[in-house]
Amino acid sequence: MFLASFKGFPLSGVLLHPRFPPSWSGAGRPVNVPRGFGYNGRLVFRETFFQTRKTDEVKTFEQELRVRLCHCDPAGIMFHPQYFVILNGVMEDFFRDVAGLSFEKSIRSGHGFPIVSVAGEFPNPTFMGEMVHVAMTVESIGESSVTFAFEMTGADGSVRMLGREVAVSVRKTREGIESTPIPDDIRAVFEVYKRNEPLQMGPGRK
Repeated sequence: MFLASFKGFPLSGVLLHPRFPPSWSGAGRPVNVPRGFGYNGRLVFRETFFQTRKTDEVKTFEQELRVRLCHCDPAGIMFHPQYFVILNGVMEDFFRDVAGLSFEKSIRSGHGFPIVSVAGEFPNPTFMGEMVHVAMTVESIGESSVTFAFEMTGADGSVRMLGREVAVSVRKTREGIESTPIPDDIRAVFEVYKRNEPLQMGPGRK
């Protein structure tokens, strides 16, 4: 009931990446695997790997993903709608793994956070087979709405996408859906991930 219900960009053998030092927290649900399969013989038991990084008292939800055939046009360049599909997957994992509200739970309870606004910029192209790093933070929190900020970078450090999505807390009623205040427990999670300054987008971005 969010922007899209599509989930999963399988990364066979996703391992603890050098960009993710072991001091960072939130490494998902790792399981023991034979030696040689990753950092300290631990493999993340997930389709996608995420980390929560703390910078200047602000936490950032992060994932690394491979750009696949299904994301690209015939020229092998990532098709722009697929950026938003990936962002939606990252946001879905954030709600599931951090906020405790999976999409399945959302459907059963009748409470969710559908997307009402999206914006994106694509400073540099992304190509099939590349690994991209997605960092998500909370930009602002209202009574019933929350704005997420995303930054996608390539392995070379170049910015591939800057994105912003606004979600609204809603509940299902007999008449349809209506906005409702963000629950206190979820609001508390959003506050931890709230950035100090808005994401810079547009011509004035440095």
